[in-house]
Amino acid sequence: MADGDQPGDPGGVLLLDQGHRVRTVGRRAPVAVGRPRHRGPGGAAALRPFGDAAPGTAVGSGGERGLGDRILLRSDGPGCHRDRSGRTSSVASDPAGVVSRVRPPAGSSRRPARFASVRCSTPPKGREHHGERRVGPLAALIGDWQGEGGLDTAFSHSKQKVLDTPFSEKVAMKPFGPVDNGRQHLYGLDYKTAMWRGDEEDPFHTEVGYWLWDAATGEVLRGFVVPRGITVLAGAIGVAADATEFTLSATTGGELYSIAENQYLRANASTVSYEVTITSGDDTWSYHETTMLRMKEFPELFPHVDHNTLTRA
Repeated sequence: MADGDQPGDPGGVLLLDQGHRVRTVGRRAPVAVGRPRHRGPGGAAALRPFGDAAPGTAVGSGGERGLGDRILLRSDGPGCHRDRSGRTSSVASDPAGVVSRVRPPAGSSRRPARFASVRCSTPPKGREHHGERRVGPLAALIGDWQGEGGLDTAFSHSKQKVLDTPFSEKVAMKPFGPVDNGRQHLYGLDYKTAMWRGDEEDPFHTEVGYWLWDAATGEVLRGFVVPRGITVLAGAIGVAADATEFTLSATTGGELYSIAENQYLRANASTVSYEVTITSGDDTWSYHETTMLRMKEFPELFPHVDHNTLTRA
């Protein structure tokens, strides 16, 4: 616990920010006690004095603070917590949300539950819609979207030929930030998307990830995971803040923007490059993406192409 902290003093509220630094709100800040676990972005040592709890999660009691004391951990992005039964759930829909836990009285014979009670507060005034102002060209993508005119051009292993498959799609994008890497300040959108063919109940493709914007360099990033064992970090530098069209790319083994895949895909359908062009308008946006694959079925690289236009749901 912090030096100078008195048992039973309910006045102290600790904050653990994005860089894992501990500070107080509402009175003189005590000195955080804890051992550094690792070097965070920008070289700052990260303190995790409460059982290595990460930002955005409630932490267990050290048994030294009285009833009414709270430890608050600021979550600038999506997170999760465990309830008393050990199940996990979303921490906060708003990235600026704060989770807190009320501790039992000091000396209580009941062992405090590690994640006994969690609540999500509203974001600080003035930050409710910061994404509209601070995510640059990504502002046009904020919201819930749907599209019925998608087309997937891919090789069908079951039919052993290339097929053009229509699909419908739903996308959700929520703003968050800032996320700080030393002097770099990123704002972005966390997103998820799912696509369906015809009347199928289960989607044939899903993604989760982040779009990021660095206003200082005009860098746009798209990092996402596909549950086939693929991760992609695509990007571009020098994009204008008010751009209505931009292209991101990544290559396998790329020094800056790269692709990773599992062992099976590397041997049978390896991704060599990925490129996506985004075009935004009034309450609509579209994408056209090409994934170049090295496949045993083709002597040359095969282009797997997807495109769709989405409108606000």
